[in-house]
Amino acid sequence: MIIVDAAVCDIARRSRTLRLSHVAAGLTRGLEPGESVLLPDGEDFVAAWVDDLEFELEDTVYHLRLGATVPAAQAFAMVAGERSPVTPGEAARRVDTGDVVALLAALREAGTAPHVPSQRRIAELLAER
Repeated sequence: MIIVDAAVCDIARRSRTLRLSHVAAGLTRGLEPGESVLLPDGEDFVAAWVDDLEFELEDTVYHLRLGATVPAAQAFAMVAGERSPVTPGEAARRVDTGDVVALLAALREAGTAPHVPSQRRIAELLAER
């Protein structure tokens, strides 16, 4: 997961979508369909994923779907691939924002829509952690 420096305007927040120019964003590599990214939004970040690609002569335009707001500390931990530390007094199966974002990404990649059977599977996956 990477942080992409792109402004999330009010229209994008309402529509939960954002068009992102590869050139304007100054990306060092192309993004893949389904890839998760984080977009700065004030002091926090917005989780997003590449929903579609559009190729132009001089640029690639990514259609991003916006997800949950993620606190900055959690966003940096997600980029670093870290999990939140669990102190001795906490349950070993504690679920944090990163776990939920990762699970939603896995569900998107699997092409499942949230409904009762997949909710049972989510509960099973969380219980395994």
